[in-house]
Amino acid sequence: MARKRGEHYVNNKDFSLAVMAYATIIGKIKERVMAEMLAEYNLQNTDGLNKQQLKEFTVEFKGIVLEESPIIPSYIGSCFLKMAYKIAKRPNFFGYSYNEEMVMDGVENCIKAIANFDAERAAEKSRKGIPNAFGYFTQIIWFAFLRRIAKEKKQQEIKERFMEEASLGEFADMSSSNGGVILGRARQHNDMLKSRKDNLTPTKPQIIKRTKKVAKGPSGLENFYE
Repeated sequence: MARKRGEHYVNNKDFSLAVMAYATIIGKIKERVMAEMLAEYNLQNTDGLNKQQLKEFTVEFKGIVLEESPIIPSYIGSCFLKMAYKIAKRPNFFGYSYNEEMVMDGVENCIKAIANFDAERAAEKSRKGIPNAFGYFTQIIWFAFLRRIAKEKKQQEIKERFMEEASLGEFADMSSSNGGVILGRARQHNDMLKSRKDNLTPTKPQIIKRTKKVAKGPSGLENFYE
């Protein structure tokens, strides 16, 4: 009996072929735009440009390529979304409250990276010698999730530090002896929290089993593909 495919299943072969076809179109656009820009600036190549000139040339080049690039096919866009949701369900990421933001970051990073997909390089890294677009974009989504986690943790630390400083500031205006005692206790409490936080070892997020599936509405990224 054939194994039942999940709702987030993506066929690697079909997906890779679709990505290769789109990346080939983008590659031809890049070649044409580069030739046109070199001719316009009377250059053989970009080797003679200084750092600032190369930066301006690159920005203009990327802008023209982006403007002339076709919309990403809906099939590829739906695959990005399925892959991101599937990875978001893994124990490494499922327990975070900003799980949906992680998914959107992953899809956005895939949209930005598809133009740089190198089929030959992907084939060299593959065991079977076949371009593995699934593995390529899975890695992109994975690191997008890690960046979101790091960003959220940093924001949380800033928020906690602000709250601690705000609490001490309120007690600092107390001139009575009772106010001094309260201020001392508040400082001890903050030091205890800080010490506990420094000694805390990272743990995996808690896995919460879903009891009911909720239909997901539009993700907000539909405008990037057909």
